[in-house]
Amino acid sequence: MEYLINLESISHPYMHLNISKSEQELLSYYSISALIGIIQYWIKNPKYSAEEMSYFFFKMRFGAIKELKI
Repeated sequence: MEYLINLESISHPYMHLNISKSEQELLSYYSISALIGIIQYWIKNPKYSAEEMSYFFFKMRFGAIKELKI
């Protein structure tokens, strides 16, 4: 989990987030939880390709970030 949090925090400057550090940390935990859930779903539904799963994950993630900027 710490490894994923560190990777997530490295990506924040590239996402141009206009939120506080604590909100960035909360977003990291939220994103990682979502990713774990998507992986669990994928294990139960292996008919989806890696591309389909990653497209969904990033579409949802960046949609959430867009909402945070408002």
